[in-house]
Amino acid sequence: MSLSSTSITSITRGRGVRRTVGVVALGLAAAALALPASPANAVGAGTYIFAPDQDANVVSVIDTATLSTAASVPISDTASSVAISPNGQRAYVAEYSGTVDVVDAAQESVVATIQLPAQARPVDATLSPDGSKLYLVDESGLLYVVDTSTDAVVDTVQIPGVPEAVVATATHVYVANEGDSDGHSLVDVVDAATDQVSTTIPVSLLDAYALALVPSSNLLWVGGEDNGLAAIDTSTDTVVRTVDDVTDGSADGAGNLKLAASPDGSKLYVTTYDVLSVFDSTTGALLNKAVPSQLGLDDKFFDGVAVGPDGRVYAYANDSASGAVSSVDPTTLSPISTVALGRDVAQIRIGTIAPTPPPARTADVQAKLTGPASGRTGTAYTYTVTARDAGPGVAARVGSTLLLPSGTTLVSASGRYTKFGQLVVWTSTPDLAVNGSVSNTVTVRFSSKGTKLLTTGAASLKTPDPRLSNNLALVRTTIK
Repeated sequence: MSLSSTSITSITRGRGVRRTVGVVALGLAAAALALPASPANAVGAGTYIFAPDQDANVVSVIDTATLSTAASVPISDTASSVAISPNGQRAYVAEYSGTVDVVDAAQESVVATIQLPAQARPVDATLSPDGSKLYLVDESGLLYVVDTSTDAVVDTVQIPGVPEAVVATATHVYVANEGDSDGHSLVDVVDAATDQVSTTIPVSLLDAYALALVPSSNLLWVGGEDNGLAAIDTSTDTVVRTVDDVTDGSADGAGNLKLAASPDGSKLYVTTYDVLSVFDSTTGALLNKAVPSQLGLDDKFFDGVAVGPDGRVYAYANDSASGAVSSVDPTTLSPISTVALGRDVAQIRIGTIAPTPPPARTADVQAKLTGPASGRTGTAYTYTVTARDAGPGVAARVGSTLLLPSGTTLVSASGRYTKFGQLVVWTSTPDLAVNGSVSNTVTVRFSSKGTKLLTTGAASLKTPDPRLSNNLALVRTTIK
């Protein structure tokens, strides 16, 4: 709810105070007008493809509803992989330099950077199902465990061999391991509670480097450099079936195998350079296959696959000049639409952002102003302006102002602000959670003696306030 000057003056007494409050309220309205409009393609509720581009050092965020780019977020360095939080809000982008950029999808920016140990060169990343832990592997034989509440490395696990891929359940972490120099591949099983390797499962694949957990089952599919697959029953840690060649002999060459399971657990999608194949995830039977030209990806090679929550398949393909993602019917493998991407996307991963619950109908925003009780002319003094949400609901777009008395010079102010005469208006208007607050400071000098009255105002520009009497705060400073 916009706060009008008439609505505030009705709660005050005295002609001078009414005038002051009216000016403050108009300042809050000015703050609302000064805000930039939200971009039309802002990332909101919906399902998105996150695609870190190794050439451009950006993460493209693709809206699956329109298969168009909703955002492009710069990152620090060359990405190797990306993991998406369960709520779809954050993308953890692992980089070969040993850092992890944390991308907030809604803010369309990097909000934190996790520094791994100096020797770390992560090649794959995944999150625990609850999002509390981030797991990363590098080819030097290490698994890093990061607490996402602190963005700090809390453990390092030795994985003998050459780890290439990682996935996690609530109880275990599974690492695809190329094994020894003879290509004897392994899957290492790490206990998530103790961060210790509990067992090692041999798999008859050349250089295992791809993994996919099948939802609602105990199956873990493993892919190797030889285009072979092995299915592990995670309840017994044994291989229960294999597929010798996922392309059924139709590929020109082996390698670059990528895996993704359907959300209902019925299908496994596999890409190699030349073929997109779909298998029955239980039996391993080949159900269908397509080549890039069938998906409108002429002269390109597959380099990634992901499946959305509705079962739609997304295949990434590239050549030496460009790349693209094609959305694909999950059964017929016929193309639906295509969006252009860079030529060197590290991975494609999918996250779903749920709609934000509607805020409560009201929020009691309280203003507070602190500063010196006395001072001298010509000396700089600092005042702190605070807006707090006392509930019961979230206060949307909370604005703050400070009215300076005549004979006062503004030296500096924190945050983004503008000045209308003697009125300081902060143009940044954040949403405040219940009991949340935002503070800004101003530094001023007084050129004349006497009692100086400074008045701050705070109000939500969107949410109705049930108690307007505390939207103002005053400080009197006696200048000698």
